[in-house]
Amino acid sequence: MLLSTGSLQRAGSLARGVPYLLVLIRSYALLSITALAAALSALSPNASAQKLSIGVVSGGSLTESFQTQTVPTGSTSLPFLRFYSPSRDYIVGAQMELRFRAHFSVEADGLYRKLHFTTAGVEANGSLNSVSPSPVITWEFPVLVKYRFEWSKVSPFVDLGPSFRTAGNLNGTNPSHHGITVGAGIEMHTGGLNITPTLRYTRWAADGVSASRPNSNPDQVEVLVGFSRGSEMKAHPLGRRFSVGVILGTALTDGFRPTTFNFVATTGDSFSYSTYPVKSFIVGPAIEFELIKRLSIEADAIYRPLRSETVGTRNGVRGDVARGGIATWEIPVLAKYTLPVRFLKPFVQGGPSFRPPAGGVSNYGVSAGAGVEARLRMLKIAPAVRYTHWVAPGSSGAIPNQVELLISFSL
Repeated sequence: MLLSTGSLQRAGSLARGVPYLLVLIRSYALLSITALAAALSALSPNASAQKLSIGVVSGGSLTESFQTQTVPTGSTSLPFLRFYSPSRDYIVGAQMELRFRAHFSVEADGLYRKLHFTTAGVEANGSLNSVSPSPVITWEFPVLVKYRFEWSKVSPFVDLGPSFRTAGNLNGTNPSHHGITVGAGIEMHTGGLNITPTLRYTRWAADGVSASRPNSNPDQVEVLVGFSRGSEMKAHPLGRRFSVGVILGTALTDGFRPTTFNFVATTGDSFSYSTYPVKSFIVGPAIEFELIKRLSIEADAIYRPLRSETVGTRNGVRGDVARGGIATWEIPVLAKYTLPVRFLKPFVQGGPSFRPPAGGVSNYGVSAGAGVEARLRMLKIAPAVRYTHWVAPGSSGAIPNQVELLISFSL
């Protein structure tokens, strides 16, 4: 590393009090989910046979979340740093499953998992010093095709599909954001409740960081138990006027303006830290309620991080890149009018947007957008472009005018 430990701490102090960024699902997630939805729709010759179930899932990991590494520091007083996971992780979240046939279904989960991670200095005699627990907050989003084997009392199953991961409170780490998951379990029924103990294996892509920085363990094994209940209304699980789904997309505009900070240390060394905005991907749930024909109300809860990268130099020599940002939630409540076109249905929408306090950003604004709707059997797909002007100026340097490219998938 070109920067000393002290200089990296100074870089971290620039963002003190600001939560680290959740690095969101990459662009090919849109293609993966679209292809998965199309494939599953093709499996079903009778859309009315579909059934939705919603529930919760909890469990824990059987594997360590980070690799154990010992790296040199170049210091005589503390010659090594050690990165390791002191304990296993617990997992909790929500699950949604849509059954297309007796044997086939698709399950999507949102799993909260705190990766246990610790940094410690290693003295010359091998003893640990300055032990610093530094947990990393993650959300895992597996989207799995499930096949059941129908037995008399229980139904064994296998599932397979892509997994995506967001991460925040990074503490110098950068866990990879995509992988592949395979699992097996059994489904039991009692009192109208579905209980599904499952063993899952996920192979995450490499983190893409140097060997001198903490690397997550790419092979993860988890034990999970899901509890869910199915809807009695097969064709319209929430009623004919309601639709619920997920909205994905990317920001087309920068979240905030770039900044540069320079200083000279007492040793005479000169330091410079430049922070640049980075485009971010966004995701969240969406719900829509039809008021009258062609007029509806849409409400979203969109997670959008205002991402940044800080590049430090010491005496003109470039060091490692530190990633960070501000985690924000956008909550637009929009009136939506759909034009009376037979196939692709254009629509316009507008209304207020709200943003809970986070790192000095403005908290309310106004949004307007336009797009088209298309149907693939029961699935409604709606790409759109949305503009938001955030009214009250914040203290974070966030840019008030934002444009987003979005696509929603709903039932």
